[in-house]
Amino acid sequence: MKKIFNVIGICALISYLFIFSSCEESYDEEELNRDIQKKLAEMKAAEDARKAEEEAKKVDFVTFGADTFQLPVKVMPIFHEAIITEWPAFQADAYYTYSVDPADVEAVKQSLYEQTAALSEYGNFMLDRMKTEFTYGTPLKDALSKVTDEHNEWFYVGKDRELYTITFSEDSTNVSFRIKDSWYPMGPNETVEGPFLIMTYYVE
Repeated sequence: MKKIFNVIGICALISYLFIFSSCEESYDEEELNRDIQKKLAEMKAAEDARKAEEEAKKVDFVTFGADTFQLPVKVMPIFHEAIITEWPAFQADAYYTYSVDPADVEAVKQSLYEQTAALSEYGNFMLDRMKTEFTYGTPLKDALSKVTDEHNEWFYVGKDRELYTITFSEDSTNVSFRIKDSWYPMGPNETVEGPFLIMTYYVE
């Protein structure tokens, strides 16, 4: 009889240990799953916050010189730069480069092209010394060459009668455009001077 009780006791102990072990293992898996779900939720919240912050930085207009251009979509300022011109005096002009969604590039380019073309009687143009052989002091109307909306770069005269350029570029990660001062300054009676010696550096 005593042996029977001993066998029963041993079986009960083994069963208890097995059940306890199974419960403990089950508890660990549930806890691990909860931790994973919590971590995933935290990661998603961080990513959503990052996207919201980026979206808040986007703009649907750009301003340069005396001109403001309304865009059909929002673009992201991706870094701030400054141009140092050596002549006629050292000076710095700040500008932004804007990142564009590849799907929106043509719409943004067309919009900017039309708006800059309407600013002056010269419309949009290129300054190519090889084509027009202009020299310092040449009237702008004799120095420019035609450009179309298929080009990725063009010059224009802003409301303040200064020369500016717009350049679209593409690399392996994004498409971007920048608006900046032309390296050719405008002289008296809208003649072409320069070019400036230009150095570029990044600023916060």
